[in-house]
Amino acid sequence: QQASRLARLLDTASTEPIGLITNNNIACAATVKALSDLQANAVLLPSPTLVPLAAAHAGIRSVLSVDWTTGELNRETISSSSSSTARWVSDLQRDGPEKGSCIMATSGSGQVGPKLVVYRWKALEKQAQFTAERTVADARHLTNSKRVRFVSASNIGHAYNNNGFLTGLLEDGDLGLAGSPDDLLEVLLSSPTSSDCLATILFATPRVYEVL
Repeated sequence: QQASRLARLLDTASTEPIGLITNNNIACAATVKALSDLQANAVLLPSPTLVPLAAAHAGIRSVLSVDWTTGELNRETISSSSSSTARWVSDLQRDGPEKGSCIMATSGSGQVGPKLVVYRWKALEKQAQFTAERTVADARHLTNSKRVRFVSASNIGHAYNNNGFLTGLLEDGDLGLAGSPDDLLEVLLSSPTSSDCLATILFATPRVYEVL
């Protein structure tokens, strides 16, 4: 459903990326997955404050937001200081069918502040496969569990938790999305949908653990 909605909004002939304000809810998660399936060029934005950065350095001219209750997409046009799509983005689109790119911001913990990093969607999928093979195998071995539950407790627009989210999609188990400490507590206290799911893998930042 989200792929159909996106297809009506995206110009598949253009390499110009589009921004997406990301939140930890099912509608937004489905939208990120649809962007990956469509091999779209997208900038994931965990906060609206990152829009100027994406406009200046990735050349986005519009930003999508998702209604978490209905899944409807709202497209807002923004002013961009970049006259064309940034060359470092468009260079990825020159050859091959794997042309889609996912752009994310670094945490900004250094003195220079957040910067943009760009990945191919296929590279993110391979990274998720590697994480699944390593982390899931450990969880199953330690708990003798046939299935695992993945819980994403920080924004899925961050590179770290985006990997956790995509890893969770690869597994035949539960995927939990927590947008706040209260949400996280509720998810962790709930029982997995499958009785043979005995392990929970939590993707969270140190700050989330402190709050928890």
